[in-house]
Amino acid sequence: MRAIAGSAAKYEPNNNGQHTEPDHETGSEDNQFTPRPVAELDKAFTGLRQPVIDGLVRRGDVCNVIAPAKARKSWLTYHVAMTIATGGTLWDTFECTAGRVLIIDNELHETDFTKRMRDVRKALKLPQDALQTIDHVS
Repeated sequence: MRAIAGSAAKYEPNNNGQHTEPDHETGSEDNQFTPRPVAELDKAFTGLRQPVIDGLVRRGDVCNVIAPAKARKSWLTYHVAMTIATGGTLWDTFECTAGRVLIIDNELHETDFTKRMRDVRKALKLPQDALQTIDHVS
């Protein structure tokens, strides 16, 4: 709870007394739902954001993995994370741009998570330094 409170405390309240986070796409600090004319959007956004997983996920997107219990979501996530971290091709189809990855896991203990990541890294025949650009929060 302290970490969440500390995170929220770094943002200034807006006119309504609500805390707002800077909008990294436009530089605006007002994240309220405000209608914008499509003509304005057409002028402001002339291209797409850089792909992370070409055809699936772009820079700034949140990629949620949702499936029934025991469907191996975590294992899928580890594979995708390592493919992005190394700039590989996912399932021989989707090119990935190499970059940092953040895995948020509220289920596994860090020792279990670490063993699983090690197992996936070895199965993919990747060197230990492939883990350098993957961050983990639990």
